[in-house]
Formats: sequence, C-alpha cells, structure tokens
Amino acid sequence: MKTTVKRKLKVWEIALLVGLAIFLISGALALQTQEQLSDKVVRLHVLANSDSEEDQALKLLVRDAILERAEDLLSSPGTGKRRKDFCGDDCWSLNRSRRR
Repeated sequence: MKTTVKRKLKVWEIALLVGLAIFLISGALALQTQEQLSDKVVRLHVLANSDSEEDQALKLLVRDAILERAEDLLSSPGTGKRRKDFCGDDCWSLNRSRRR
C-alpha cells in the first residue's frame, strides 16, 4: 500500500527559496563585475621600511615617482595589449627608477 504525500510549500519556505535565488544571482553578477574591473586596474603597493616620518615621506616620494612614470607609459598611444604588458618589462624600469 503506497501512499503519496502531496506537500504544499508554506509561504515562508517560498520566501526563503526566492531569497536564496536572489542571493546567488547577485553573487554571480558581483563576481562578473569584479572580473571586468580587474582587467582595467593595476594595484600598486609601496612599503616603507618603518613607521618613522622619514621613511613614510620617502615612501610617498617613491609612490609619486612611480605613478608619474606609469602615467607616462600608460598615456602613450597604444593598444589594450600595451596596457596589459605594462607590468612586464615596464615594471622593471619602474623598479630601477625607484632605486635612484
């Protein structure tokens, strides 16, 4: 003797499922947006040797010099490939310039 149980979803169960679906969709959209943005952004971290005012001032000078050089390199006419290749050979020249 088989009995089939037909069960209706309660209102709170439906609301929970809808909320979960919205959460998952918004997460997927946020991930896609982040991936698109990461193709256009270069992050720069300049570390000071210590927290002293002198080292912090030097860090800001190095940051400004690197950003100025990077702006020159990236503002020159070129393709998207040139911008993608920026952190290849050009980073080495920036690294050398910071040691001067």
